[in-house]
Amino acid sequence: MSSIEGIIKSLNIPIRRDYDLENSWLYENYVARIDEALEYHCPNSTFSLSMKQQISKLYHQGYVVIENLPVAVPVHAVLRELEIIASSNKGRKLKKITNGVGFEVLHSHFGQSSFIVENWANYVKNLKLDEQEINVETMYSSLLESVSKPKKTGEWVVYSRLNQTVHFWCLWLHEAGNEALIKLLKNST
Repeated sequence: MSSIEGIIKSLNIPIRRDYDLENSWLYENYVARIDEALEYHCPNSTFSLSMKQQISKLYHQGYVVIENLPVAVPVHAVLRELEIIASSNKGRKLKKITNGVGFEVLHSHFGQSSFIVENWANYVKNLKLDEQEINVETMYSSLLESVSKPKKTGEWVVYSRLNQTVHFWCLWLHEAGNEALIKLLKNST
């Protein structure tokens, strides 16, 4: 790891999990709220129970755990992305997942602000900025440039399209793995 990449990664603040709060979550406490929000934002879409539960956990505790990886993202960011997906042709095919489940599965990145450190470190590594002098100006300009780049890592919304209907499966992370996502989708159908 380069020195500038190490400095950037040292700025990352991990999500503090609150296990008591997680254990007090009951989906039943959020069903009406979730259904109302999803009907308002995506009236012509369908949602898996997994997606609804993930959104309810975001309301309940401010983060969701995906394959033991906690991810904090505002509920409004998720709902905004769902609206965008439902009203456009946004998204890219997940080829390995599609092949693993036997139907087309798409994804859309969103919420990259919670992955700003990872995106910044990737940007620095890809452009070999570690060969430059490390100073405040280099750090600041590389941060601004990385934020403005269109392709970033971050959370995924995983979904499928059938005619004009979008079915939302779940929120996911690249790091959570393809096999776990295939298993979740197979159990959700």
